Amino acid sequence: MNDTRSSADFGDTEIIAFKVGDTVAGLAINQVREILKPPEITSVYSRYEYVVGVINLRGNIVTTIDLYKSLGIPGENCAGHIVLVEFQNEHLGLLVDKIEDSIAGQSENFLPVPDDVYGANGHFFNALYKRENDLISMLNLKAVLLGE
Repeated sequence: MNDTRSSADFGDTEIIAFKVGDTVAGLAINQVREILKPPEITSVYSRYEYVVGVINLRGNIVTTIDLYKSLGIPGENCAGHIVLVEFQNEHLGLLVDKIEDSIAGQSENFLPVPDDVYGANGHFFNALYKRENDLISMLNLKAVLLGE
């Protein structure tokens, strides 16, 4: 899976949109494995401050990531849902405030990302998706998870 897409790379694709603070973020449906209510999260030591801990998901240990900390968004994550993604052959859970919508994204509505988006660094996003009343910031998983 290519995690460093540009706005031109999306084409027509379904988008899962979710809230992280005041930011509406999104992922292409093929990047999302599952959406779930957070079970108990066990704290673990990590050199990354954005790692909250791990969950046991049907016998598999899944590292959970606080998107507030990863994206540098001020505030506290209310962890309403976990968006399960696969990155570098590992399942990871992204803590989000709430799932907003599933959208049939059209290629002409994807826009390039300016350097600064909603107070977070623009490199955390691959594209913006223009909806009728707002924008969805499409996450760059590589940048979000590796800080690149």
